[in-house]
Amino acid sequence: MPETVKQIKTFLGFPNFSQLFPPPETGMYRYFEGADKFPFDFNAIHHSSINAWWMAEYSLLVYCGKPEVEQVLTDLLGQQNYSLFWLDSDDTNTQGFAVITKDYVVITFRGTEFPRPTSILKSPSELRDIGADILTGIKKLPPQIINNGTPTFENPVHPGFATAFQSIWPQLQNIISKSDSKPIWLTGHSLGAAIATLLAEQIADRVNGLYTFGSPCVGDSAFTRSFETKYRLGDKTFRYVHGNDAVPVAFTLLNKDYQHVGQLFHLDAGIRRGVFAQLMNLALASTIKLNQFDHAPILYSYECWNKIIKQDN
Repeated sequence: MPETVKQIKTFLGFPNFSQLFPPPETGMYRYFEGADKFPFDFNAIHHSSINAWWMAEYSLLVYCGKPEVEQVLTDLLGQQNYSLFWLDSDDTNTQGFAVITKDYVVITFRGTEFPRPTSILKSPSELRDIGADILTGIKKLPPQIINNGTPTFENPVHPGFATAFQSIWPQLQNIISKSDSKPIWLTGHSLGAAIATLLAEQIADRVNGLYTFGSPCVGDSAFTRSFETKYRLGDKTFRYVHGNDAVPVAFTLLNKDYQHVGQLFHLDAGIRRGVFAQLMNLALASTIKLNQFDHAPILYSYECWNKIIKQDN
């Protein structure tokens, strides 16, 4: 029986915008639904659409709180012996988690959170966290060689991303030390994708795959050359961009020094956005070529899923 195409719910052509705010409301989204038919290939060394969908699901799940993450992983991994490590920095509001199974490791980082308006009313302090993440991401600074803090970077990178990464580096070192020689998979959405990229350079020999979703540029051309050639990560890095997502191109518009790493894979929801959203997307595509709605992490998960079932059918 063919698998079902996934898409945002619409009403009279308008998308349900509440679904675009991560994380999905508890109970309204089934993470890794279909994983039994499309299992994760932890030994893969080349691009895999199935592995991309798994990483997109991890990149969406990381927006959830720890109790829901634990429940999803228990349902997903069943009786496997695995360990969950939560990553959190109060200084930079950087968050993520790592899962160590008997065969492999997945480390994922959270992007900028945009809570629903009702959530902000209940907890106004969330506005502070949003502001911290946004400032990290949109500083119009040239890439810099980072000589202070730990670790340092020999080629110019975005200083805000480097600071966020450094704030959880001790926690990451602890996780990596516990992972033995298992292959490591890295992923993240938006700011989380940038942090995953910086980690990949630091542990290049351990990385089996890096899948990023809606990632901004991390460094300049020297960083890109070193990342892809010296550290041999070019063939292991798969950069997904959905539609006219504004974030992946923002830095190249603001500062020409920034360049992307890895192989580009494009996703497009088309009419699955809803008639209104698709018309808006086409209008923007003909003018500024930017659409912030296309940045929603749930759309990356849906379209990665739709890509594999199209191939399967």
